[in-house]
Amino acid sequence: MAYRFQRMLELTWLRSTLLEKVMIVWGVIGTALMFVIAVAVWVTGSQWVMNVAAVLIALYAPAGFYWIYKDGLARLKRADRRQRTATEVKSE
Repeated sequence: MAYRFQRMLELTWLRSTLLEKVMIVWGVIGTALMFVIAVAVWVTGSQWVMNVAAVLIALYAPAGFYWIYKDGLARLKRADRRQRTATEVKSE
């Protein structure tokens, strides 16, 4: 299972464009920062830390939305391709 996951990550990285690679790195860093900030807010309860968290969420949200959009677009293209293939098979 670990090999399959590693292979999937390698293929994703190798086949992605520069923008996608930037978004991947941006998302990984953002996820780590969110975890650290969540722990800091939980421990300190500081308003300053909460403000920093809000700003970082605003900065890192586009990365998540990009991947949701990209995945949805890929699913639509696959569905369209399957439907075209099914139509071609029926016409033969």
